Amino acid sequence: MNSNELKIFIENKIPTFTDVKLLDGAGFAYHYTPHKDKIIKSGKFLGAPIDINLDKTYEKIDPEPAKHDPGVVFGYPNLEITKKLGKYGKCDFFEIEYKSAVSAIHDHERKLGEIAGIETPPTICILTNDIIGFRIIS
Repeated sequence: MNSNELKIFIENKIPTFTDVKLLDGAGFAYHYTPHKDKIIKSGKFLGAPIDINLDKTYEKIDPEPAKHDPGVVFGYPNLEITKKLGKYGKCDFFEIEYKSAVSAIHDHERKLGEIAGIETPPTICILTNDIIGFRIIS
């Protein structure tokens, strides 16, 4: 699967994602996770499964580590907003460089943004095979 195919899949199968756009070209996104040690140990990101439950990764307060490759890693375009969204858990932050990705507004993130008093950023959906590199922010 490539990013354009992921975009089409999201548009057709995940109604809680809206304003879906292809980010065709290299870029950066920021990611929060309580699983820094597992990422560092493996040297790579694993992601959420690419299925009709792609929008359900936030249902658990203490999420399990991602385990799919290929899979989808979620990020945000702005570090400060990422830190605000990730402050509710014991999270570390990463900067991820990608070849291409998909941008969408996720209803859950919109609601978190309302609670946090911030404007909702788009969620950046990155295929694990499109990750060029990453670095730890904290």
